[in-house]
Amino acid sequence: MSRINSSIVAAASFVFFAGCALKDVERPEVAMAQIAQDSNVPALKTLDNKTDMAMPNEAAMFMSAVDAIDERDYERASSYLSILYQKTKKKQYLLELVKIYSVLGQYDNSKSVLLSAIAENPEDMDAKKMLAANYIQQKEYKSAFEIAEAIAQKTKQKEDYDTAGSIAYVLGDYKSAQKYFRTSYAMKADDISADRIATILFMENKPGEATSFLETHIRMFNCSKYLCERLANAYIEQNDQRGALEMYKKLYFKTKDERYIKKIIELSVAGSDVDGLIAFLKKSKKDEALLFEAYKYKKDNKNAAITAMKLYEKTKDVNYLAQATIYKFESYPEKKPLWLIKESVKNLTLATNQLQNDVYDNYLGYLLIDYDLDVKRGVELVKRALAKDSTSVFYLDSLAWGYYKQKKCAEANEIIKKILPELKDDKTVAAHAQAIKKCIEGQK
Repeated sequence: MSRINSSIVAAASFVFFAGCALKDVERPEVAMAQIAQDSNVPALKTLDNKTDMAMPNEAAMFMSAVDAIDERDYERASSYLSILYQKTKKKQYLLELVKIYSVLGQYDNSKSVLLSAIAENPEDMDAKKMLAANYIQQKEYKSAFEIAEAIAQKTKQKEDYDTAGSIAYVLGDYKSAQKYFRTSYAMKADDISADRIATILFMENKPGEATSFLETHIRMFNCSKYLCERLANAYIEQNDQRGALEMYKKLYFKTKDERYIKKIIELSVAGSDVDGLIAFLKKSKKDEALLFEAYKYKKDNKNAAITAMKLYEKTKDVNYLAQATIYKFESYPEKKPLWLIKESVKNLTLATNQLQNDVYDNYLGYLLIDYDLDVKRGVELVKRALAKDSTSVFYLDSLAWGYYKQKKCAEANEIIKKILPELKDDKTVAAHAQAIKKCIEGQK
């Protein structure tokens, strides 16, 4: 990089036009095209090796300007560049002089020299673009728009339509802004142009039309991460959870960004689309723990058991072994095969030996009691579960059933009488109560 290029600060400070997020539509950050940079004017460094200087001492004055810029003496540099331009009328000097004036904040000087250049050559589009930039810097947007509009009509270039549209947007002239943005979009249907058009439609309070336009663009040309997010936000604003959900799924599979998983889960649960969530999790293979929770939520015991066992094999966490065992047991019909009972007791014994978990204690305890495998041990486990949760009606039912098996019918009856009103619709508890009642009657 030459000394001149490394020393000169950018001529004008612009922000590129960017569509606002839906929540920020009322205060958009609209940008202008970088007019001066689009110019075909050669950089000042191209004069370094020129020997055919048109004026005496041009080379010496040029080097003096370069030295002044290196020393950040922009006032002196502007003096040299002004003389060089006045004497030679070379556009390279005009460009660098305007840049220096912009650095110094001398916009009137910049405007004056540009107006003079345009008066001498009305077809000089580069000077006109720099003049438009000058007006933008001074927030004289109406004057900037008049020039930008004339440039666009003359050049018919996409970037010039974008500039005119951006300035019209700042002026609040959405009709003109949309006209120029749609012309630019017709020339090249890129995401930036699509976003600009959608922004105008949202500003005009036409959310349905804006959403429809974005949908069409994405369907035809796919979309950037930003544009897909924008459409997802639009769906949420319009309370279209399904549309937002599908867009976040598209974003996840496009980017593999795990942040979208949270959105997908939230929207799936909110919309009761558990099947859709399960399909997404199976396809993404990203979160088997969440897939397990989804199967549990759906009461799909078989797949919950399969997924929990995969998690156990992967993590060696006996919690997953216990849950896999319970869900597998529950997935079988009422009459359980002997091998399943033995397997369940074995796995739950391993879990209860390592963990203090009242759910696992009660489940194993009940199996030992109900299938007459070890009633005494079963009652001990149920009591251990009750020590953690003494109010659980299901644990109390297990204890009552254990006492019944031990022929302690009076103790069993005292417990079952307390919980029966709360569980009167539970067939198992009702059967237990009936058996205990007969036991009491038989002992009289």
